[in-house]
Amino acid sequence: MARNWNLRLIRPREAVTLAVNKAWTEALKDLARWIETDLARAMTYGGLGLQGIADTAFYKFVISPEGLSQLGIEKTEPPKLLQAYERTIKVSRSNRLVKIRFGDLALLKLATPHPASGTGHLQIESWLEWVVDKEKVKSGYVPRSRVPKPLQKNIRVQSAPGGLMLPKGRFGSKGLWRFPPQLADFEKKWLRANVAKIEKLLQQQAITFLSKRLS
Repeated sequence: MARNWNLRLIRPREAVTLAVNKAWTEALKDLARWIETDLARAMTYGGLGLQGIADTAFYKFVISPEGLSQLGIEKTEPPKLLQAYERTIKVSRSNRLVKIRFGDLALLKLATPHPASGTGHLQIESWLEWVVDKEKVKSGYVPRSRVPKPLQKNIRVQSAPGGLMLPKGRFGSKGLWRFPPQLADFEKKWLRANVAKIEKLLQQQAITFLSKRLS
């Protein structure tokens, strides 16, 4: 004999709200993990439609022969900055909100010690101090092309691919150097280029994760 069943939701709005809120909490956990992995890497190295720190004019200068020579570092040093950027991303969340911190300056400095720090030749610990703290050097940069050819065989010149930091007057040295100011504000330029794209990515991923949790 056929039976008819009548079902009635008790307080349906509250039941649906509870289910959605639970799914949203789980979706935020998914979003936080995605930020710490996929988004952090894209913000650092590029991808997902973003300009990475590695794509900035600042970083391209740092890894150039001129940049390496002016900073007095080997080509193995700049990648440490990128690795630090990827590690410094921090995500905090509540039931309805996700906060992102990226590029903690203190941690970035710790990750980029200058090879000559502690030798008595420098007043800085991190080469990044020349960039963000606008520290000056009482030597001028002389491109390698202006150094007499006989001296270019000197081992010190060979270890500086772009040129040398020399006292004032030496081969045209101005006797004073600071990091190019037009490149020093790279983080502000990077943020302006990416902020709207990052917000859109976060919205899209949040919706994607919520949909999966509700399915």
